[in-house]
Amino acid sequence: MIKQEVAFTNAAYIGDPAEKSRAEGWLAGNSGVATRNGGLNIEKLRGYGDDTVLVRFAQMKDRRSGLERHPESQLAAGWWLTEDMFTWLLGRVFGAMGQAGQNIQNQMLLPPEWNAADCVVRAFPKTGVLLGAWFGRPRSVMAAPDGARRVMQGGGAVQTEEWMYQLYVPGLAGRPQNAWNWLEFEGIYSTKPKPGRSLSYYPCIRPGKQHR
Repeated sequence: MIKQEVAFTNAAYIGDPAEKSRAEGWLAGNSGVATRNGGLNIEKLRGYGDDTVLVRFAQMKDRRSGLERHPESQLAAGWWLTEDMFTWLLGRVFGAMGQAGQNIQNQMLLPPEWNAADCVVRAFPKTGVLLGAWFGRPRSVMAAPDGARRVMQGGGAVQTEEWMYQLYVPGLAGRPQNAWNWLEFEGIYSTKPKPGRSLSYYPCIRPGKQHR
C-alpha cells in the first residue's frame, strides 16, 4: 500500500459519482429507481502501486469465449482483494466443509449466478502506476435465482461484514484498455487444488508476468 500524497492514475474515475455508486452497490432498475444490493461500506480511499499483488475471483466459463488469450479482458473488473486478504480468506475457506468455490462464494457474498468463483485472476499495477481504490467491508447481497429471494450474509458464525475487506478500483470495470495500461497480468489459477500434501497449490491455467 502506498501512503504518500501523489496523484492517482485513475483520479478522473475516482471523481465520477457513477463509479462510487457502483462501488456502494447502488443499481438502477428498469423503473429508473436505484436500489442498493451488495457493494461496499466504503471506509477510505487507499493507493496501491507496483509492490501490491491484486487478486480477484472469476469463472472458468469466460475462457471458452477466448478471453484467456486476452488477459486485459480478465483484468477489466472493479472488485479486487489484496494478496494478504486473499491468503487469509483461503484459510477460512479450506477450514470449512464443502467445495472451495461454494465456500468462497459464501465468504465473499458472491451469489453463484453472479460468479462461479472457480478460478483466480492475479495482477499488479505497472511501474509508475498508482491506483486509488475504495476500501471497506462488503454488504450483504440479495439474490433472486429462479424468482426465489434470498439473502447471503456470509459463511460461518461470524458475519462477513465484521472481518472481510474488499477493494473497488474505479476505472477498471468494463474498460479493457485501462486494465491493459494500468495492470500487469500475473496469471489465472484454478481454485481446485491439485492432489498432494498442500491445499495451497493451485494449477496455473494461463501464466503471465511474475511479480518480483
